[in-house]
Formats: sequence, structure tokens, C-alpha cells
Amino acid sequence: MAAASTQDADAMHHFDIRDPTSMNSKVLSLAGTPAASPLGYFSWTFGQGARDPYYIMVIIYVFYPYFSNTVVDDPVKGQALIGYITAAAGFVLALTAPFLGAIADKDGRRKPWVVGTVLVMTIGAFSLWFIEPKGQGLSLGMSLAILFVIKICFTISEVFHNAMLPSIAPMNRIGVISGLAFSLGNVGGLMLMLFVLVAFSLPGTQPWAFLPEVPLFGIDQAAHEHDRI
Repeated sequence: MAAASTQDADAMHHFDIRDPTSMNSKVLSLAGTPAASPLGYFSWTFGQGARDPYYIMVIIYVFYPYFSNTVVDDPVKGQALIGYITAAAGFVLALTAPFLGAIADKDGRRKPWVVGTVLVMTIGAFSLWFIEPKGQGLSLGMSLAILFVIKICFTISEVFHNAMLPSIAPMNRIGVISGLAFSLGNVGGLMLMLFVLVAFSLPGTQPWAFLPEVPLFGIDQAAHEHDRI
């Protein structure tokens, strides 16, 4: 028994997470569990890369400015309304995020939460098409409710998505994987922005040779369809 214990202790002493041949070829994650395969943790990075362009396009550059300036038709009032829904979402998340984080750590089932919140976000993003200029389409109250729900779901998806990283990434690569996910999100957002500009926003407004003569897919710039798509 003493000899066996000594052998186990020696094995643990010589274990190196950077050596895939040690400890039965199991590389440990920051959580102390076997890390996911490269396919697993690179899939995690692409998950963030697919989600972050929403924030870049909708919240920062395209839809929120369109909502303030064109839907509300009053930039000051529009920015105030956006501030209200952002503050309300922040208040709700401040109350719920600690509990959601505890659920993520204790239950360990994070993918269903990510899938569920992203599904709601997707439905909400499709609904943005129907928020038309100057009160046409969906009502102002319904529009604000949609933006509020999407904001909540986006942040909850972040909580559970980020909670997955310590248990899937090898301990010595967690910084690289996290940085790659952040980079993919920004690159994806930039590429999507360039596509929208070239395909929908700039045709017919600039004489540049590389632009189509008219917006693709029959997009109507006068109806701000390029801002809603």
C-alpha cells in the first residue's frame, strides 16, 4: 500500500499539463478537468465570433443610430430611450447575473442556456426588420421591448459562454483561445460591416467602380431597409 501511494505521488509530481503523454494523455483545463479537443475549444471561439457582430452592427454602428434618428425621429429622445432600456437591462442583469453564474458553475450544463438565449436573439434580430421609420411597422413600445429582450439575452449568453472556457481550454492556452475568440468577433463584425456598406448602403450614392449600380436583392434605401436588414 505504501509503495502504491509513493508511485501515485511520484506520478502526480512529474505530471505536466503541457505534456499530452502524461496522466494518461489527459491535458487539464483551468477547472482541473480534462480539456476539450482542439475542435471543441476552437468551436467555442467561433461561437463568440458569430455572436459579437450583432453587438457591433446593431448596438454600435447601424441599428441603434437608425432607431434614434429615424424611427423615433428625434436623436435626443431616441438616445434617451436607448439609455433607459440599457439601464433597465443592466438592472435586471445585476440582480440575476450572480444566480446565473452560480447555476453555470454548479449545474455545469451551459450549452442549453447559450442555445436558448441565442435562439431568442435570432428571433429578435429578425423582428428588427419590422421596425420601420417614423412609427411605421411595429409600435415604439414593441420596438423597445424587442431591443430590451435582445440585450438581456445577449448578456446572459455571454455569462454562460464565458463560463465554458475554464473547463474546455488547456490551462496553458486559455489566453490564446480567449484572444482568438475576441479577434474573430471583431473581424466578423468588420467584414459584415463592409458587406452591408458595399452591397446595400453605398450603391447609388457613390461613383466608385467596385460598387453595384443599385443595392443588391432589391433593398430600398429610401425605406431604410439597409439599416434594418
